Amino acid sequence: YIESIIERCNDRNIEYYLLTIDLFGNMDNLRKFILQRSNEHAIYIIEDCEELLRPRSSMSGSTAALSDLLNFADGIFGNITNAKFILTFNTNISKVDEAILKKRD
Repeated sequence: YIESIIERCNDRNIEYYLLTIDLFGNMDNLRKFILQRSNEHAIYIIEDCEELLRPRSSMSGSTAALSDLLNFADGIFGNITNAKFILTFNTNISKVDEAILKKRD
């Protein structure tokens, strides 16, 4: 499915960046990466995000990575950088945090 999205957008000069989930372990590096590459034509793809996207209520540890992702996507940082994300996961949608599932305008 992602390949078909990329194919349809090929003529728009969109730059795609494949990020790995381990980048969320060091938010400073991730912020720098996005700031250095951010433009209105950048899309960041993160595959296999099950652990990152699970409901915060079910997490026993820190929820910082998910909170940071939400800030990147639609918080102040996201508004400044115009960051867009495509996230993939291989789990039932009921196991994804409700903040990720909200409709974005």
